[in-house]
Order: sequence, then structure tokens, then C-alpha cells
Amino acid sequence: MDNNHPSLSEIVEKAINNTGLKTIVLKDRQGVEQAVAVQCAERTALVFEDIENPTGLAGVRLSNHTVMPDPTDPADYLKFIADKPVPIAEDDSDSTAVWKGILNLLDIH
Repeated sequence: MDNNHPSLSEIVEKAINNTGLKTIVLKDRQGVEQAVAVQCAERTALVFEDIENPTGLAGVRLSNHTVMPDPTDPADYLKFIADKPVPIAEDDSDSTAVWKGILNLLDIH
């Protein structure tokens, strides 16, 4: 990976800076970021790298009754990543597109 490329959490934090949305970084057992959970009230979305587009981001919205995945247990959140993700942004360097994609996923208009 390019050392100059920001981490997933840095990309998400930059996109939602000063919006009041909360984030939790989900890492695997080796400490590598796998996803970022973004929360707004009772809504939670998981944001992760799009496996079909290396420069893009994808995500899933968790059902309102779904308990927030345990950030210390990859088995608790990796199942959501495999569950029909939707594209968030084609280019993760476009903070506006990332922000709009996250808001859309959280159904905030």
C-alpha cells in the first residue's frame, strides 16, 4: 500500500468533519483497519474499501435494531461487509462524494 495514501478512517473523518457523526474504527486482529462504523442517532453504517473498485468506497447500513459490532472482534463485523454492500464513492480522495455517499447510506437528507 502507498504510504502517502490516507487510511480508511482518515478518509472518512475528513469527509464527515464537523458534522456531529460519530465513528468507530474496526480493525482485524493484526491491527489493520477493515471498516469504519459511522453513527447518527440510532442509524449505523459500515464504510469499507470497495473490492470491485480499488479507489472507491462501499458500505452497508445496519438495521436500526442491529447492535453495533464489537470493534475488537472481526467476526462480529466482517459478516456485514459481505452482506450486499452499495457503492459510496468512486474515488476515495473526493471528500464531498464520500460525505454525500455516507449521508445517503444513513438516509440523511
